[in-house]
Formats: sequence, C-alpha cells, structure tokens
Amino acid sequence: MKPSTIRIGIHQAEPGTGVRPGELDAYRDAGVGILVLPEYFWVRPGDASHEDAGAHFEEDLEEVARLSALGDWVVVGGTVIEPRDEVWHNTCPVFGGGKELARYRKIHLMPGEARHGITPGESFVIVEALGLHLAPVICADVLYHDTFDQVASLRPDLILAPMSSPFRPVDPEVQKDERDREIFLRGAAQAGAPIVKAGGVGSLFGRPLQGRSLVATPRGILFRTPFAEESERRNWIVDVPLGLPTT
Repeated sequence: MKPSTIRIGIHQAEPGTGVRPGELDAYRDAGVGILVLPEYFWVRPGDASHEDAGAHFEEDLEEVARLSALGDWVVVGGTVIEPRDEVWHNTCPVFGGGKELARYRKIHLMPGEARHGITPGESFVIVEALGLHLAPVICADVLYHDTFDQVASLRPDLILAPMSSPFRPVDPEVQKDERDREIFLRGAAQAGAPIVKAGGVGSLFGRPLQGRSLVATPRGILFRTPFAEESERRNWIVDVPLGLPTT
C-alpha cells in the first residue's frame, strides 16, 4: 500500500560541502524517507569547469551510495557530471541502502551547459522505491511544459527536482511568487503529483546562487524557503501529502 504522506529532507546547501554530521543526525532523527540534494551538489571548490567535475564522477557516486546507506531512506543525489560514451551528462543518481536505484540524465539544458559540452539525456525515468513511483527532473526541465506531460504519462507519485537557481540582485517577492505558481504549481497540477525542489546556495563556477527550495502540490504551495533565507544553508524537513486530486 502506498503511504499517504512522505517526510522529505531538502538539503539547501553549498556545492561541494556534503551533509554535515549534525545535519545527518537531524534528518535521521526526524525519520526522513527521502533526502533531496541540489543540482551540481558534488562540484568541488577547485573545479573550474564541468570537465573538472566529471573527473571525480566515480568518487561522487561512492559518496551518494555511502550517504544512502547511513539512513533508512532514498537519496536523490543532486547531480553529478557523468562521462558516457565520449560525452558528458548532468545526471541525477538515486540511491537507497547503498545501492543505485536509477539515474536520470538532464534533458533540457541551460545555454551554458550546452556551451561547455554537456549532452542532453534521452528520456525521463521512474524510480520504484518506498512503495512509490518517484520521478527525478533537473533544474531547467521544469521550464518546459512538455516535461510535465511526459512525466505525467509515467504516473508518478512524487517529482524530485534538484535545482541551482541563479541569484538575481533585483527580484521582487511578488515576481518570485508568480514564477513559483506558474512553474511549480502549474507543473504539479499538470503532472498530478507534488514537486519537491532542492536549491543550492553559495556559488557555482563562480556565480552566486539563491536557495529557493519549495514544495508544490496540485493544490498549492505547501512550503517555500522564506525569502529572507534564500542565501542561507538550511536543512528543511517537510511532510508531503500524496495522492491529492488536482481540483
């Protein structure tokens, strides 16, 4: 039987900083069932390019595996730069109990990714875990309406979205709210499943980020990082209802 709710840990943190011992304890003590990390979470401070990040791909997978074995949970491991058949992918690995369950390769790239040699993935995937159908998407995927049509066809219970949102020096709260509703609330209704967004903070390849983590259900915005805390490292824990009707 599918659960009616799932407790999610949203790790809003800087790339390359891992999950600290106190944060790990907080997630485990809270009984988190799914831990979601941000996009590009395994990029290290010394990495100057996607190619640099891809050089430690295997080590990054080992870290996701290790983290997944430290709790009774599924870890949506942010993204890693995956070398594959002489190309590079921005890939979300999903692990549980120390074992890889699936990996999803980002389909809709940002212009900078394409310029730096990242290749789009081919299809969305479903991860079967915890009695649920989990659908990972990555950052710019959410900007395309066809993403949620394709994901909806897979009948997901939950959509997990590692993100790296660029910092905007001028970004009124009303505009942020409008974007959240247009992208995530609409997307959750379109796909018929909640969306959990985990955003990074700090900087990525020298560019500042803002951690606009949130949870949107088909009925509304359930949780959102307070606007004043979008640049702060935070360990959010949110109980997400499942199976809500879209109307």
